[in-house]
Amino acid sequence: MSNRTVFHTFALTAVLCMLWAGAACAQGAVDASMDPAALQQAADRGDAKAQNALGEMYLQGQGVPKSLAKAAKLLQKSADQGNAQAQHTLGGMYLFGQGVPQDSAKAVALLQKAMDQGLIKAQGVLGGIYVWGLMGVPKDVEKGCGLIRDAVAKGDDNPESPKVLSRYCTGSVSGVSKDAGILQQAADKGDAQALFDLGMMYFHGQGVPRDSVKAEESFAKAAKLFQKAADQGDVKVQSALGRMYMRGEGVPRNYAKADELLQKAAGQGNAPAQTALGVLYLKGLGVPQDAGKGLALLQKAADQRDADAQTALGLMYLHGEGVAKDVAKGCGLLRDAVANGMAVTGVVQELNRSCPK
Repeated sequence: MSNRTVFHTFALTAVLCMLWAGAACAQGAVDASMDPAALQQAADRGDAKAQNALGEMYLQGQGVPKSLAKAAKLLQKSADQGNAQAQHTLGGMYLFGQGVPQDSAKAVALLQKAMDQGLIKAQGVLGGIYVWGLMGVPKDVEKGCGLIRDAVAKGDDNPESPKVLSRYCTGSVSGVSKDAGILQQAADKGDAQALFDLGMMYFHGQGVPRDSVKAEESFAKAAKLFQKAADQGDVKVQSALGRMYMRGEGVPRNYAKADELLQKAAGQGNAPAQTALGVLYLKGLGVPQDAGKGLALLQKAADQRDADAQTALGLMYLHGEGVAKDVAKGCGLLRDAVANGMAVTGVVQELNRSCPK
């Protein structure tokens, strides 16, 4: 895999890990104790809940052979009766063309119906679609951010939603409108997160005029505060700061410092750090090139359902780059990545193009 491919994917997926509405990932929980035969009888009688439950089972291949076609048929029947979970799941299937022809208009309509019934996660998905303008849907950042912010305020527990708000939106993770003046006050008091958020606002020109100088100043101050927390053993901060040094975001790119911080975080099981460190070893950036260590680290992160690692590994296996080509394994990893939040359009298109449905 080329450096450009790895780092383009890595950088994008670091912030685009919220949308999780694909056929492999929009599903609800499946109760292992449910009897498929009994559910089939109830579904045949027109029971919407049974249709949804059985559809989820076919979608996930739990208790029955996996069949996207059967899943879509059952979920459609349930959705037509107003089942919000079925509308949400089926919307994801139409969005990514899993088991049904890709149809963004139908996807949005179904997700909207689910959201109108109070399904918060559908609102978050819709927000992500509008923020990024995915799959042919016109981009509308203001609308998308508003939906995600409102979903978070209503209790959306998707851990990726705050990341999207922080990176792309002018709203804080608490759902309160982010104001540059308020952030500046907090930043002046030494709040590292406020400094970082303020830097992102200036960097992207969101809510304030774009100003790369002010952005770098805020990033640099945040990095100093992050360093203090990292020195005190904060694993998440070690991981975040290590990746900042790796990509040269807010600090001069320094692979040696990135390695030092990522080693500490990865050694404590932090999946994003394992992924980043794996990339360093694969490419020999700041460390001796070691494909074995790189793959092992990516696998550890993938085993923790890290979408970035699953994507990198999936693409490697799919194209036989650095590993023996294994299309089935590569497709499986890409599907898992989508299930865990991967929403980069190019990756989804690769999955649809290269992997049998």
